[in-house]
Amino acid sequence: GKLKQDAQDSQIEAVEVEKVKEEIAAEKSAQVKKMTAEENKIEKLRASRHDLLRQAHVDQVELPLIGGGVTGRKRQRANGEEDEDEDDDNDRSKKAKLHSDIGSDVQKGESQSASQDPSGSLGFSQDDSKYVKRDDAETANLDFSMLTENLNNLSEKEKETIKKKYEQTLHDLIEELAKMQPNMKAQERYEDVSKLLKSTEDKLNDARNQSRVVEQGFDQIKQQRLERFMKMFEHVELTIDRIYKDLTKSKKHALGGNAYLTLSNTEEPWLGGIKFNAMPPTKRFRDMDQLSGGEKTVAALALLFAIHSFHPAPFFVMDEVDAALDNVNVFKVSSYIKQNSNNFQCLVISLKDAFYDKADALVGIYREKEMNCSRVATMDLTKYET
Repeated sequence: GKLKQDAQDSQIEAVEVEKVKEEIAAEKSAQVKKMTAEENKIEKLRASRHDLLRQAHVDQVELPLIGGGVTGRKRQRANGEEDEDEDDDNDRSKKAKLHSDIGSDVQKGESQSASQDPSGSLGFSQDDSKYVKRDDAETANLDFSMLTENLNNLSEKEKETIKKKYEQTLHDLIEELAKMQPNMKAQERYEDVSKLLKSTEDKLNDARNQSRVVEQGFDQIKQQRLERFMKMFEHVELTIDRIYKDLTKSKKHALGGNAYLTLSNTEEPWLGGIKFNAMPPTKRFRDMDQLSGGEKTVAALALLFAIHSFHPAPFFVMDEVDAALDNVNVFKVSSYIKQNSNNFQCLVISLKDAFYDKADALVGIYREKEMNCSRVATMDLTKYET
């Protein structure tokens, strides 16, 4: 009774532990979702900050720093060179031109970087991103003391009102600046950049279309290759067992042996190998390298004849294929070749007379002692067939 009570208490405790585990898992999931939401907010803020800094450079706005001075960021050109803002109070027109060139290079460099990134992202979610590091370094010492309003304690409506006031002031200053020193080449430069952008986009679309066409062609060739390979493999796989049985069956073993092929990689067979196994009569399963020389020869001939049945050749030339065969297997191989002589011609080089009586003709090579040279002797055996 005590053991039963202890068991019940253990079950109750296990159920409570499982409930606590589920609560912890739910809490973990909630925290992960919360962290993900916060990371998304950080990424959006970083992107917004990056756009503001870039717009400041394009609009030739110098951001004040703590301790005096203004920002002067280095920007990477597309060709790898670096440009840096210069502070020259004595030559305002030269400085304005320099800032204009920098803003243009900034847009070109970052546009090319974005087009090279397959995802289209500048990596604002990564702390080690070069854009995040560069923006962090630039904004670390910004001086906000010039702001007259304390925005931290204002409502969203009040912030929007102040934002509109600053935007209106900025608009007025831009108009005044345009009247003081208009950039006569801005429209021309914009048109050049627009043409360059359109040309680049056209080239990109053409490259994508060409890549798609090539990929489709490659897939078609790959499918044709697979179909042709599997057509031959399936034929050889079905034929080789029958041929091997014909080469190994006898009165004592009427069924003969077994032979079969297996693919190592069925999806892309050319990336793997083909396993060939043969089981002679009364023998257990073994790897091919554990068979005797004669057994290997018979298996190899079965594979050769199976491949030939799919894509016949005009004739065969066999050079002493019976060297490792005993008289019984020589008789079986010669009989099979004789039975299939209507399908192909076979020239056999052999020193065993068991092959001779199955042939249609004999060709002998001997040495002529008097002339000290080789002679050829032929005999047509079809005259002696009964």
